[in-house]
Amino acid sequence: GNPIGSDISFVFHKKQRLHAHKVFLLYGATYFPELLKANEKKKYLELTKVMPSLTPSAFSSYLRLVYTCFSSLPRSSVGSLLQLGIQFEERRLLDLMVTQSPFDEVSVGSVYLVATENRLPDLARSCQTFWEENFSVIVRNGSVFSSWPPSIVKKLAQDFCGKDENVWNSYCNWLDILWFAHYNKLGKLQKRAITNLESLVNVYNVVDILVCAHAVGAKELRSICVDVMVKEGADQEYGVNFADRSGDDEDDDVGSLSMSLAMELERKVVDQVSEFRSRKEKKVKVSLLKKKQQTCVICKRVRRAADLTTAVIPPPLASPSSRPKIVCAPCARMASLLRSASSGSPSASGSSGESGDKKSKNTR
Repeated sequence: GNPIGSDISFVFHKKQRLHAHKVFLLYGATYFPELLKANEKKKYLELTKVMPSLTPSAFSSYLRLVYTCFSSLPRSSVGSLLQLGIQFEERRLLDLMVTQSPFDEVSVGSVYLVATENRLPDLARSCQTFWEENFSVIVRNGSVFSSWPPSIVKKLAQDFCGKDENVWNSYCNWLDILWFAHYNKLGKLQKRAITNLESLVNVYNVVDILVCAHAVGAKELRSICVDVMVKEGADQEYGVNFADRSGDDEDDDVGSLSMSLAMELERKVVDQVSEFRSRKEKKVKVSLLKKKQQTCVICKRVRRAADLTTAVIPPPLASPSSRPKIVCAPCARMASLLRSASSGSPSASGSSGESGDKKSKNTR
């Protein structure tokens, strides 16, 4: 505090001193009116005799709140202010913690424990709401749970183990639970999360699951994620582009991964791309083969272009027409025999005989 105009000082372990003003403490604080009236003539008060754990920084933050009529709470000293609010029975401070929720992912665990131990249900619910809304961020910070009380971590683990298998749409999904189990070394919960995630991998969550699977060492889950990424790339016909640019240092995203994951991803991409290209080549070959093959109009069999020819087909093999048609070699020989047979048939010789008789009669 500022020594100018101050009429009371607080001494900490006979070394440090904070200056304050009685008028602010009398009308702005709950704990100090009785204390100041009982020590009206004293200019120094040593609070560490009553509260040995009280620190100058925590008390300075409390005085700043009193001087500003409890307008806002600093996040840096939430835990110490909570302890002061409980010791001083400062109801406005406790209510402000519920409404403003000034804790972060590190302090929320300890605040929740203090709230439950001191029967502050509103503050406990505020802490639970905070970690439910920010659980996806909290579980990805491995150092957070080391600062949480073990009892809170154990409670969360029991809640997750008791959930149904389909918890993907709840406030925490199986991916969050896998991160939580990994950082807290919960083997059974981690296996259960991996088993459920194996059936939930899709194109929308594959990157997040792949990163987690690689971090926790879940090789089977990682392989499934790589398969989904590669398959989706080939189905969308951009797997070839990925393989073509994999040699460029500027655009190569695989290099930012670990060596084992990069090799696995590159190998599967190459396999998928080669399979994709072979499928396209087969389609091209089939289409070209179909263009080189045609059907004989007589036997209706598909023949190669080299085995086909054109010929005029006499009846009854086809309708009367002078236009040549495409036939195979055997059918072409059969058509030739029919034409020669029809040219030397009895009807043809008979007609020629009659005409000869008419000519002989006329000459006579």
